Formats: sequence, C-alpha cells, structure tokens
Amino acid sequence: MAGILLSFLRELDAALSEHETADLRALKEEDLLSLHFGLGLHIRNTFIHPATSRLGNLLRDECMDPDSASTWLTRLYRDHVQGYPLTMDRLAMVLQQAFGHLRDDEVAQLADRLLRTDTDP
Repeated sequence: MAGILLSFLRELDAALSEHETADLRALKEEDLLSLHFGLGLHIRNTFIHPATSRLGNLLRDECMDPDSASTWLTRLYRDHVQGYPLTMDRLAMVLQQAFGHLRDDEVAQLADRLLRTDTDP
C-alpha cells in the first residue's frame, strides 16, 4: 500500500508535463503563492474538495481549510520536483512553515499521521 502523500506526489507527476515541472523546479520560495489559482486550484479541485478523496477527508479531519492545505501541498510538491525525498523532517519543515502556530510536537504528530495514512481505507 502506498502512503497517501506519496500517492499524491505520484499523481501530480503523472498529471503535469515536463515543462510544468521544470518551471516549478525553478520557482523560488517567495513566488510559490503565484501558484494559488493555478496548481493550487488543481490540487484543491482534484485532491481536497471531492468527497471521495482520502487525502481531502484526512485534511478535513485535521481541520485544515482547503486554501491552507493546497498551499503546503504545493510547497511539498515543489520540494519533490527539486529532488527532496518525502521524509518526516521534510514534511515537518513544510508543515511548520504553513502552521507556525503549532508546537513542534504537534507538527511532528501531524506529519506522522500524514505519512502513516495509506491510500486504502
């Protein structure tokens, strides 16, 4: 069984062209918000909003609003195309940037839940 976040990364790999991933790979951190109505919208409509989406249901269970979720998922995907592996430390860093109000232990627990959740119920 594949982890839900790994499955998300693979599905985006398949959906985006090499040109799109090359553009994303070159994107600077401060320019990520420019993707809110492009890639971010695609993430929200494909992976978060559908009632049948395991990832969307998990994010709703964690009380994440779709905009915040798509923002950190966009950052996670940009890191992925830049060659960073999906690890607990990488995910915790991305989540800490998105949710600075959470304590380190809360971020670690959230990252652990996200990494441990499989695509199958």
